[in-house]
Amino acid sequence: MGVAFTDSKTGYMAAGINGEGPAVLKSTDGGANWNEIPHGGDAMMFLDIAMGSGTNGVVGGVGLLTIVPGTEYTLDGNSFNASIDIELDSECQSVEDITGVSGGYGLAGQYGDANGVAISTDYGVTYSHVDCGKALNDTLPTRYGSFPSGKTWYLTAGTWPDTNERVTRTESTTTTRLSQKVSVEYNHITKETRHIVNTQRINTTHQVGKDNGYYAGVAKTSDGGATWTLVYYNKNNFYPNAISCPSEDVCFMVCESEDDRPQPGSRILYTGDGGKTWTVQLYNQGGAFSLMAVRCITGLECWAAGGEMDSSFTGQFFHTTDGGKTWVLQKLAGEYVNNLGFQGPAASYSGWATSFNWMDQSSLLQYL
Repeated sequence: MGVAFTDSKTGYMAAGINGEGPAVLKSTDGGANWNEIPHGGDAMMFLDIAMGSGTNGVVGGVGLLTIVPGTEYTLDGNSFNASIDIELDSECQSVEDITGVSGGYGLAGQYGDANGVAISTDYGVTYSHVDCGKALNDTLPTRYGSFPSGKTWYLTAGTWPDTNERVTRTESTTTTRLSQKVSVEYNHITKETRHIVNTQRINTTHQVGKDNGYYAGVAKTSDGGATWTLVYYNKNNFYPNAISCPSEDVCFMVCESEDDRPQPGSRILYTGDGGKTWTVQLYNQGGAFSLMAVRCITGLECWAAGGEMDSSFTGQFFHTTDGGKTWVLQKLAGEYVNNLGFQGPAASYSGWATSFNWMDQSSLLQYL
């Protein structure tokens, strides 16, 4: 579900092994071979991972109420341990390091009574819960985060129509809604994890002015979470997924909607002035189109990824080197891409992505 490399040889994946449960995998040969490394918690599943260096990192996912934490940390790069008192009531599918803060990590989500972000400055061992206050409401639960500096943070927030709880539990399963189109289910009995894809395209008549359940927002703080401002808001059209901010002023965000909208499909939105104005740089028309991930190398070079989730099940990578003025599409048949990771200097970086196919087999993809 997530991948991060710390150098050209050393990589980590947030994963699950059927029959065993959640797992962290490590490679020391550039991704050719992977081995499971110890982790000390009892999370339901892992959904994302961020590595600050070769020896520290955080893996996040789904816990069980306030009893079992869904987040773990490593200080040596060889084993992970459960974080302390994080109060993970639901899910965390967005784990990011805080630029310029040694040992700093941010986890977008709902923690205790906070709708905002959990912040660690001790390499993921402990967290403080930061609420966005009046900047976000019940229709804008946080989803993804980006932390371009120690003080300036951005969080995407929103919902889609007819949504249930983000995490639902039965006696045998825990199901997490990653998006309107994709869920992940963990079976407590068999310890198997599977993707659930919504292949039934919604197609209802659009009623102007009616609250249809689509909400998209971006909350921003410039003082390390003391105060928040809603710098983007859209109702009735789409909801947001990931956001990537290579600087305090520049951000790229991916959004999507189903066929119940006049303009269904996936979008890339951009701001170059710290959220004062936003423009749609790319639009893929049709409810089958989805974009879940976006990751920037610099302020000019970024990647966005997802796929076309119809009978073709085709993965999509969109690449820009001019700040989003133009985006070049690369397709990958049979895969849906859900996460991105890059490593190395801008002039010679390597890229990685996690994906799955229609048979629910997971893959690791490499860009050279």
